[in-house]
Amino acid sequence: MRELWILMQREMKVRLAKRGYWTFTVIGLILLIGLTFLPSIMNFINQKAKPTVMLNDPHHVIAATAVKSIQKNSDNYDFKLTVDNSPKLQSLSNAEAKSYLKTHHAKLVAQVSGSSAMSAGIVVRENGSVSSSLVGTIQSVLRQQIMSERIKTLPTQSQSVLSTPVHTSVIQLQPNSKSEQQMLSSKLLVDYMLVLLFATITIYGAWVAQGVVEEKSNRIVEMVLVTTKPWQILFGKIIGIGLVGLLQYAIWLIVAGGVILFRKHSTLLPVEHVPAEMLVLFPVFFILGYMLYATLYGIAGSLVTRVEEQQMALTPVVIIMLILFYVTLFGILPAPDSIFSTVASFVPIVTPMAMFARAALATNGVAVWQILISIGLVLILNTLLVLYGARVYKRFALRTSGKSSWRILWQKDSRQN
Repeated sequence: MRELWILMQREMKVRLAKRGYWTFTVIGLILLIGLTFLPSIMNFINQKAKPTVMLNDPHHVIAATAVKSIQKNSDNYDFKLTVDNSPKLQSLSNAEAKSYLKTHHAKLVAQVSGSSAMSAGIVVRENGSVSSSLVGTIQSVLRQQIMSERIKTLPTQSQSVLSTPVHTSVIQLQPNSKSEQQMLSSKLLVDYMLVLLFATITIYGAWVAQGVVEEKSNRIVEMVLVTTKPWQILFGKIIGIGLVGLLQYAIWLIVAGGVILFRKHSTLLPVEHVPAEMLVLFPVFFILGYMLYATLYGIAGSLVTRVEEQQMALTPVVIIMLILFYVTLFGILPAPDSIFSTVASFVPIVTPMAMFARAALATNGVAVWQILISIGLVLILNTLLVLYGARVYKRFALRTSGKSSWRILWQKDSRQN
């Protein structure tokens, strides 16, 4: 194990000494901080971009209450309300109304006709560039205000009857099922897991393959193989690069966590609603997925004799990753309780993504024994891949010329048998 530890340290030192690693870390920090403040920035932009709506209420039927209501709940409306109670607006022609809207930089004017709530009506005049949803929202808000004013004219007893809210309750027939907030948070967590795992494998898996190829091209591997077993070389490279990646993620998480605490809340992921078991399963399946797919990248790198050929050898692995990613995204996430999702979660090559998605999104969760079996299957497959990858690494370690493809690997095996 001493040799394995030395190889891990060496791999970490080599990667941490590269300027590109720290440049990417800083860029990631900037993006994370930007994402943390993005909702506030977008909200500020949207506030500036909200269209102006003119309210014309010459008889003051609803103007005062409408303004207070909309200002109090301004975040719920995608427009700004401005009041102009001039009686002249009621008699403007269409051309004059269009000019009026242009002068006041408004999208539409909502006119309240009638001298009292009982006789009030609504006339909306817009310049032709207003969405139907905005017009519908304006009509709904003003109708509600008129109805409220009409209720006020009724006797006190009638007002209390009409104003009494209707109480509703939801009875959960499945006591262990997740709440809507938990489901939403779990869905976000699964999305983060898939994107993070795919990005990690794409970046750090390629580093594993590149490290194998560079050692072969520099003939360093000839000296290393004298005192070290092939599986230790491959495993040390996978773990060493993985720890470098975890260090990078730790830096990002610490800074992002500090920013979130500074802002008192998080809009990226409401962690308080995420079930505790999902926070435990996240790193478990993430690490299992990294180890599994990074081993495939290491095997691909063992087949290559030159750096220029690396991408060709990695293409089949990338295609497999894309297929598994889309199977999880479009086959398992929409129906986590289906038979297909259940079966797929026990296929080791897709388990890190599929089982995590099931555990997070299944209506009644997943039994503990199913999760343990799936983890065991992934560990078995990963062990077999590491051992087989070590054989491939040893067989092709000193090979510095010739064709590089997966077909050669099978031809070699068939000759040995």
